Amino acid sequence: MTKVAKKICEVMKKVEYLQKDGRVEFGRTRYSFLSEEKITTETRKAMAEVGLILYPINMEILDKEEITTKNGTARAFAIKVTYRIQDTESEEYIDVQTLGEGMDSGDKALNKAMTGAFKYAQRQSFMIPTGDDPDYISSDEMINSSTAEPQPKDTITEAQARRMFAIAKDPKIVKEVLDTFGYKSSTDVEKDKYDDVCKAIERIVALAKKAREETVGESTLPKCADCKAELSSAEVDWCTEKGFDGLFCRSCQPKHAPQGA
Repeated sequence: MTKVAKKICEVMKKVEYLQKDGRVEFGRTRYSFLSEEKITTETRKAMAEVGLILYPINMEILDKEEITTKNGTARAFAIKVTYRIQDTESEEYIDVQTLGEGMDSGDKALNKAMTGAFKYAQRQSFMIPTGDDPDYISSDEMINSSTAEPQPKDTITEAQARRMFAIAKDPKIVKEVLDTFGYKSSTDVEKDKYDDVCKAIERIVALAKKAREETVGESTLPKCADCKAELSSAEVDWCTEKGFDGLFCRSCQPKHAPQGA
């Protein structure tokens, strides 16, 4: 093991610092990272020069789950991998363990976890300073996280909002339609939904108009419960005052008069 330790020190001298070469930006998430490609290229070269090899000998899945995202379902893996650093001359070796996590909406979640574990095995074994930022796709990008900065919506203009009220001629109709679409205010309506909202308002207006037309000419006066004749206000007042079990015209009142009336 003494020879392996000495050669690890030689690699550390050859790979002192690596500049981060990747960048993740999503919402409020902003960070740089060192890619697996860059760190493997540099450490592989140094290890080959001193006669060391690095390879995995065991991988254990610690956790796996399916996560619902705004774009569907993603798979997530957490793994523990054991790597062996071996001297090619003496065949002495040491084993190191590292963790890896990966999430993907396709079939690359486990691959990402393996890539992360391999990269951090190299970073930790050879003490390469870069910081501790993860290199995977930001979890804020995969999950509808509350920490992600909301993207501004392309909403309608004030003139378009006024047009909705002009079509409706009744603010209650506009409110009813906005509630149906999940909007709290007319200024929240998105441009790509504007036509649908206007059409919904027009449908309600048309239905209300049809209902009014169907009731035109119909009397609003109460009718006798017996002969269906229209009642005068005096007949209604008489039936109410005398305690009739219903409203009746003057001709029908004797037949339905309560006892003592």
